[in-house]
Amino acid sequence: MPRTNLPHPEERPGGARLEGRKTAAPAVISRVLVLFLIALALAGCGKKGTPQPPPDQPNTFPRTYPGA
Repeated sequence: MPRTNLPHPEERPGGARLEGRKTAAPAVISRVLVLFLIALALAGCGKKGTPQPPPDQPNTFPRTYPGA
């Protein structure tokens, strides 16, 4: 049975449509956890350590600029 005592959605003030809504704590915690895991995964990307020459090449690092 429809509720007839509520005003039409167009007649309500802008903030009234969110009135009474609450976000569940587990949903918030899971979103924060997902964002944390994504940030942690991205922080682990990239080069690790100083550049190393191939085994059959001489070590030319660090080099001075300009290299001749």
